Amino acid sequence: MIVLRSEQIQLFDELAERLFVKRMLEHVQIHFPVEIEQLSESAMRDRVVVQIEKAKSFGIVSKPDVCDFISLSWQFGDNFDAQYKTKWAGDILNDTSIKDPGLKVAKLNDKANQVLNP
Repeated sequence: MIVLRSEQIQLFDELAERLFVKRMLEHVQIHFPVEIEQLSESAMRDRVVVQIEKAKSFGIVSKPDVCDFISLSWQFGDNFDAQYKTKWAGDILNDTSIKDPGLKVAKLNDKANQVLNP
């Protein structure tokens, strides 16, 4: 039987996180080429990492949901959850009656589609 020490598990977690950040950078480069035109790779990475942490602060941790959250941040701005023009996003993210983070993200996507495609 293989026994993993906590340090080894932590290394696997860190590797998985780095790979996810890399995939999200690729996602941003494909889907938001205009928005990243003036940004360095380091600036893009920093922004992606901040958005991953921000998603976690709202309980959003599944990779597809975090990816959607990152996409919303590139569409509407880093602080789309706190801006007046996207008040709807903050309302959804802070709605304590919605317990499922995936449902919050689905509601965010629905509203974003309504805003972008009136």
